Amino acid sequence: ATLVLVEFSDLQCPHCKRSQHILDTELPKTGLKVKRYFKHYPLDIHPWAMPAAVAAVCVERLKPAAAAKFRDRFFDSQESITLETVRAKAFDFAKADGVPADAFKKCLDSGDAQKAVEAQRAEGDSVGVTGTPALFVNGRRVRGYGWPEVKAVLDELSKK
Repeated sequence: ATLVLVEFSDLQCPHCKRSQHILDTELPKTGLKVKRYFKHYPLDIHPWAMPAAVAAVCVERLKPAAAAKFRDRFFDSQESITLETVRAKAFDFAKADGVPADAFKKCLDSGDAQKAVEAQRAEGDSVGVTGTPALFVNGRRVRGYGWPEVKAVLDELSKK
């Protein structure tokens, strides 16, 4: 049976960076069939999280295969990004991932990606997300994001 893991995350959140690393490292080792969905939930306390999420949605739309790497670039560069530099960093990361600059700029400026991020955040609100990272497996909230907590839920639900 395939398990569905939905991750509500914020690209400026240090805990989300850690969660992403844990999931990327540990999930493949389980042998379980887990379908992962990344949902943007930029927190208001993080000034550049929303523009980064909008940029990530544009990459997801323009070059889906580059989406995870693009998000990882933001996670890996959290300490060096500011509200003033986030757009330039997004263009640098998109270029490194082979995303056409003109299409990327058009997407960023259209407002559609912003609406998509707002819809993902509203979805998170509707299921009780109040902070990040917030993980759900088959609709069940995982308390915490450490591997023991995640694995316990995966193991339990994989037996059903």
